[in-house]
Amino acid sequence: MYGYVPTCWWVAKSRGAQDAARRRGLGARGAVTRARAARVVMDAAISGSSASRSMAELMDQIPSTFRKSVLSLPSDATIVPVTDRGIKIISTIGPVTSSPIALLRLAAEGTNLFRLNMSHGDYEWHASILESVRDINKTSPFCVGTILDVGSLDMVRLGEFSFSPELSKGDTFTLTIRHEAEYPDDVTEVSYDGFIDVVEEGDLVQVDCEQGMVEMMVRSKTDTDATCEVVTGGKLQSRATLMVRGKSYGVDDSSMRTLEGTCAVGPNSGCHPLSDIDFAIKERVDYISLSFVESQEIIQVCRSYLREQGSNILIVAKIESPRALENVNEIIKAADAIMIARGDLGTLIPFERVPIVQEQIVQKCRDFGKPCLVSTHFLESMTLYPTPTRAEVTDIAEAVSQGCDGMILTSETATGKHPFKALAVMHAVARRMSGELKPLPMPKRMHSENQTGKPGYMAEHVASSAAILANQRAAKAILVFTQKGLMASLVSRNRPMSPIYAFTAAPAIRNKMTILHGVRPFKITYHEDSETTIREAFEVLTTRKLVKRGELVIVVADVLGGSAGAPEDDVERVFCEFSRGDVHTGKIRQGRVRAALRKLGLKASDAVEALLGMRDFDLEESTRMELARSRAGSNALPAEIDSHISYEDFKQYVASATEVVHTVQLRFESVIHAGARLSNCVVGNQCVIHQGVCIGQDGFGFELSTSENDGGGLHRKKPQLLNVVLADSVEVGANSAIDRGSWRDTFIGSGTKIDNLVQVGHNVHIGARCIIAAQCGIGGSVTMGQYVFIGAQVGIHQHKNLGDFAKVAAKSGVMHDIPAHAVYGGYPAMPIKQFHRQSIFMRNSVLEWANQKRADYSRR
Repeated sequence: MYGYVPTCWWVAKSRGAQDAARRRGLGARGAVTRARAARVVMDAAISGSSASRSMAELMDQIPSTFRKSVLSLPSDATIVPVTDRGIKIISTIGPVTSSPIALLRLAAEGTNLFRLNMSHGDYEWHASILESVRDINKTSPFCVGTILDVGSLDMVRLGEFSFSPELSKGDTFTLTIRHEAEYPDDVTEVSYDGFIDVVEEGDLVQVDCEQGMVEMMVRSKTDTDATCEVVTGGKLQSRATLMVRGKSYGVDDSSMRTLEGTCAVGPNSGCHPLSDIDFAIKERVDYISLSFVESQEIIQVCRSYLREQGSNILIVAKIESPRALENVNEIIKAADAIMIARGDLGTLIPFERVPIVQEQIVQKCRDFGKPCLVSTHFLESMTLYPTPTRAEVTDIAEAVSQGCDGMILTSETATGKHPFKALAVMHAVARRMSGELKPLPMPKRMHSENQTGKPGYMAEHVASSAAILANQRAAKAILVFTQKGLMASLVSRNRPMSPIYAFTAAPAIRNKMTILHGVRPFKITYHEDSETTIREAFEVLTTRKLVKRGELVIVVADVLGGSAGAPEDDVERVFCEFSRGDVHTGKIRQGRVRAALRKLGLKASDAVEALLGMRDFDLEESTRMELARSRAGSNALPAEIDSHISYEDFKQYVASATEVVHTVQLRFESVIHAGARLSNCVVGNQCVIHQGVCIGQDGFGFELSTSENDGGGLHRKKPQLLNVVLADSVEVGANSAIDRGSWRDTFIGSGTKIDNLVQVGHNVHIGARCIIAAQCGIGGSVTMGQYVFIGAQVGIHQHKNLGDFAKVAAKSGVMHDIPAHAVYGGYPAMPIKQFHRQSIFMRNSVLEWANQKRADYSRR
């Protein structure tokens, strides 16, 4: 079914439905189709999903600190499971959904982000909405991000009306740039003086209003006025968006470079991008959406302005003009996310191109690793009627199948009569489609093979491996631990079938990750020991019944490993780059230290990095800051929150940081004890890793250099780029080491038990259910069969093969291959009977020699 509405005709039983259909010109059949569609979709939303659960069951899954907010929901509200669908739903907030209880209900019923359109109210009104959203994120179990649509210099709006004029077909209406104090009822000003230079006689002017598009044909024009004839009537509203069909306002480059322009309707109207951006910074929204972006330049200017103001707000670029389609690649690269605004785009390009363009942009965004949102007209009919059309349901299903990150409800939730029903319909269709879809093809690599040295290459490789592994093993979930959200976004772009639970220390990063496909973000306190952090994450998920004991879970995390510090020349170069000065006078802002460490390929402890990351956006949460400071250690961090560090302080950070490495682990009742260091590895089900174990570090591989640059004869390290794979039920004893592979993955078979102080070299392949006693050394590229038993203090030479059920006695030295079922011992190792004969012979020879010496001594 894929969530589609059946096409069969039924007999209408509701006279009211028939009457409503006749009033709309549909006839009885249309009413029945719409009624049937409502029953199918709403049944899926309520009866067919696990959303309609008992309140007792819901309360059991919600932490006690959040239960009060849940109990305040209306009696007819539902709480949808967070794992039911991967695609996100963004609800536009307007007059009908602006109350705190309405916002809470939208969050409970499936909204992931709230979108604020500045045309729906003034700054005071929008500030009250954002305050309610922050309260939801603090006091409820729901996590909701925010997107603010800021004005654009290429967006023109109407002025203010004392009342909303109702226009009918044939009426005359005038658009002016005179900027007078008052106007007649049939005249209004526009926000951009250049509008009069763009518009010509015969142009079609479209005004986007709450009840639909009002269209006017320009009949005459003066230096200040454009007199229009109404073609499609409707009710105008203050600050409504004004477009000229087929034309762009073409603001000059100098205006874009300075973020300055003409704003005629007042500084607080929300028409000017600079005032809107300042408001967004003040209210700490997560994303700003730039309208009519046609090149990367305006994005770069906006980002520079945000950085100057010390803001980490991310930028969503709206694609809604032909020129934007010409520059779509550079826009995607420059922006943090993309929004396909189909409403405006459909008026500026042939409407038949819109579906093709939508699919192409969605795929490009996946290839570039950027979230893609699709907006406008998903459930337009539900602004007036409680049920969708079949075409609208199909439109939602198509967006889900294309793999976009989110769908935006606009007037449906802002001004529509049935906002919560519209949300329920979109959730139901998206949920059904998500359950039926097959895995999407993997996107293109963002880093080529010749970029293996870049930090992003390995992160991308680890993320794709985690997604593939989750699909192959049907994992219940993927756990991602991230500081800035990068690893979560990389895993998300691969579209795994398993839900992604992302854990971060910063509330602002948690909110920003709500836009990512399939990602459910959580805030967690990072500890010095990463295993403690992972255990707490499992407790969060089990408390909310998102995972159960015994289910397979994949863990993706950055851990400390490799070498510490960096060369002095590299440290100095990076410091000068980030401080824009020299080592004597330059200083780096505290919030940029983490980025500077990443430039050196280093990572500080999780607690220190969490504190560094939160400085830019959570300064007011002093309790969190003090907690992070206490965990990181008071001596490791400066006392001032907004301090800048000198070169000497930066060197201290570098000295305490270590090489950043990534790990992919399968967790299924596995236990990893404190002090273990895992990187570049996959850990199977029910494994036990004891204290001090190191897995995934570089193997011991060198070759003599013949280069004349270094004089020749120096040892040069061979690349060690592959992983370690631990199958199910493997146990590794304390202080053992397992090196990563160079030409094949190092593999430990299921059920194998390794004692303390064992060294496993790179490329080693150990079969299932082997036993390896303490203090053994296994050389590189050794291959063991299954059920091999190795005694204590055995050394095995590289590239040797040991067959199934082979046994090696303690303190032996294996210099040759050992066949299956053979028992070897001695140095060099030999068949055990031969070894015993040699031992007996040696013992007898020694005894005979000793007896002879004793007899000679007695004769003296």
